[in-house]
Amino acid sequence: VPAEALDALLKPLAGAARDYRALGRGLPKGKDPSTRILAAAASRVALPCGAEAVRLDVAGDRFLRRQVRTLVATAVHAARSRPGDELALLDLATCGDVHRTAPAAPAIGLCLAEAGYGAAAPGDEAQSRGESGG
Repeated sequence: VPAEALDALLKPLAGAARDYRALGRGLPKGKDPSTRILAAAASRVALPCGAEAVRLDVAGDRFLRRQVRTLVATAVHAARSRPGDELALLDLATCGDVHRTAPAAPAIGLCLAEAGYGAAAPGDEAQSRGESGG
């Protein structure tokens, strides 16, 4: 799936807090399924071995169990089954039905590049390490 197609699907997710229960797996009864995806994007990258891959960047205020792996798999599925429909992923992610989203992507082939807490934005290494500026 082209990175550009995935990027177009991911962009509409950023912004408001939404009920993403369809992307969570094993959500405990009574747990709030609302999360806010702050930013979501996809881009092509070259690996050190020379192979090309797709990088997905997802930043949020929190994530449900397996939400990111399910988001990856559902984005790929939406790109293949509903080409050109830039709201397809948003529709599936917020439908409330786990049976309409793809099973979580296997961990093999996925790599967590960064995690942060507090006000640190992805890519802000100084804040991720707890360093302060100035």
